[in-house]
Amino acid sequence: IRRTIPDDMLITLGNNSGMQNCIQRSVLKPDQHVVVNYNSGSMGYDLPAAVGVACAMKRDVLCVTGDGSIMMNLQELQTIKHYDLPVKVIIMSNAIDINSFLYDRKRREKIHKDSNLLSNEAVVGHIGRFVSQKNHIFLIKVFQRLLELRSCCILWLIGDGPLRKEIELEVQRRQLEDRVIFWGEQKNVSGFLQGMDIMLFPSFYEGLSVTLVEAQTSDLQILASDNISKEHQLTDAIRFFPLSAEADAWAKEANIMLNEVRNRKNRLLEIRNAGYDILTEAQKLEHFYKSVISKEG
Repeated sequence: IRRTIPDDMLITLGNNSGMQNCIQRSVLKPDQHVVVNYNSGSMGYDLPAAVGVACAMKRDVLCVTGDGSIMMNLQELQTIKHYDLPVKVIIMSNAIDINSFLYDRKRREKIHKDSNLLSNEAVVGHIGRFVSQKNHIFLIKVFQRLLELRSCCILWLIGDGPLRKEIELEVQRRQLEDRVIFWGEQKNVSGFLQGMDIMLFPSFYEGLSVTLVEAQTSDLQILASDNISKEHQLTDAIRFFPLSAEADAWAKEANIMLNEVRNRKNRLLEIRNAGYDILTEAQKLEHFYKSVISKEG
């Protein structure tokens, strides 16, 4: 990237993909400057920053972002177009190692055995930090209503965060301690995805959720909030449902999905064609870098 942009171009970043590629792996030219938010911690910062920098500095700006980060402030593309701002945008996909997440019946059986699950026990799951965005309180309400429809099910909560204690207390208040398992933060969630029967995802908002990409790769059924961008629909395994609906309605829809007879499929081609195979995306970047080097002679 550094070799292909003007010597005095400004660069805006807002997430970890951009941070790693532009700062850790680049050597900037003397008049090139990078604008980042504090600690590169806030998704969605990069595109509005590019608008501000372009207006203030009257210079060309390169915005390097991820497909999740740009979704947080996608409307700013219209601002760039309307005012004809000199902003170029590079979007990097949050690609994954597809083979690690493809459905594997043996891995499913193993995690069920290790978890001492009953043969007829349905596993409802959620992966995400315990923050307000993820809407865990509503998730617990939905699960409690689901238990009234089918008593033999269990909830796996994977993740950690500042609101975890609050959610644990909510589970205790509703006397669901024997039905809800807090797994904490896990480095490898693939096995858990294999073991789940449905994922509930009632987020208030998302950028581009890698969790939903991984879950669809494993062909896990997902009941997701309609507040989430439809860009997440990579396969027919995900179903969007109104977040305005009551917990009872969510539980009934989840129960319908659990009652549907389906055999989980290999989703490799669908995920790869959607642009989320890390090997394919790495090859594209390699081709780009080689083409730049060859042009320079």
